[in-house]
Amino acid sequence: MATRPMMSAEGSAKPVEKQLHREREFTERLVDSTVEGIFAFDRQCRFTLWNRAMERIFAISRADAIGRKAFDLLPFLKETGEDRFFADALEGKTSLSPERPYRIPETGREAFFEVYYSPVRDASGGVEGPGKVIGGLAILHDITERKQAAESLRELSARLLHSQDEERRRIARELHDSTAQTLSALALNFALLRKESPSPKALALIAESQALANQAATDVRNLSHFLHPPDLDAIGLLPAVRWYASRYSERTQIKLELDLPADTGPLPPEVQLALFRVMQEGLNNVHRHSGSPTAMVKIARGNGAVMLEVRDQGRGLPREIVEHNEADIPNLGVGLAGMRARIRQLGGRFEIASTNPGTTLRATVPLKKGASDK
Repeated sequence: MATRPMMSAEGSAKPVEKQLHREREFTERLVDSTVEGIFAFDRQCRFTLWNRAMERIFAISRADAIGRKAFDLLPFLKETGEDRFFADALEGKTSLSPERPYRIPETGREAFFEVYYSPVRDASGGVEGPGKVIGGLAILHDITERKQAAESLRELSARLLHSQDEERRRIARELHDSTAQTLSALALNFALLRKESPSPKALALIAESQALANQAATDVRNLSHFLHPPDLDAIGLLPAVRWYASRYSERTQIKLELDLPADTGPLPPEVQLALFRVMQEGLNNVHRHSGSPTAMVKIARGNGAVMLEVRDQGRGLPREIVEHNEADIPNLGVGLAGMRARIRQLGGRFEIASTNPGTTLRATVPLKKGASDK
């Protein structure tokens, strides 16, 4: 009976070593082929992996990076507080360093990165023990172009909003100074005609026409004020809000409650205009969409910011808008998108919340340091 030759331990180990070598080569090629910067570090924060994208980003070769301590090779990492993410990874935590501005001395380039950090664990069951954190891994995603595009979009949005406000101002002045005056003159002419003792039928028509002309003049003046309320420029935000509220209730039959401070203190013109427009658009949404018989407008100032809130008791907004109010939702609507854009231009925060029933819109705008809070 033929016997099978015994394979030596050395012979059986070679195929395994070859397989591990092939897997290691494949992993290295994969890491080098990605456009994202990838590096790894040990518990002493010495670089153990440095892919080609890292060479391109930092203009530092792999040979010069491997074995060097991260904060010796790239001192700005500690200066910008990035060292805490290294520490988190070595403590077994996965974390994201969002939108970090890096000025890379080697290239002179200023860039923004999102960096994902995760721990590297020893799963071999060796001396360190399975699951022991032996280092960390980081993946850099260059978001500089995205940031630049977002900034360009914000600047364009600001110019469009400014142009819209200027056009509203121009139309409001034209309506107030031209059309409303013409209608008032027409009403005066009708009043003079009534003194000419016309026939009873003509007198009735003149009286009706005079009333229509007066109503049209009032409507035009109100429209000009809604487009650009003169009180906002002349006496400030709070009187303009009170003025708008009284006419809003007359026009819509919605009971409007105001919760306003005695004084907001001085506010920059652009902040006053943005908050007024948010209130205006918010109340327009209450009238058009909510079905609420009541609404409330609240303004408060404190902690270095001014806050405006519009609240109703209506049917509310769709869930996807409420749950993702900080995301760029394609179907958000021109009104809500415009409100958000105005507030973000000022470095503020625009929020939408479901109050069950109803909806709350809240705009918070930071004020420059040095302004006294009321």
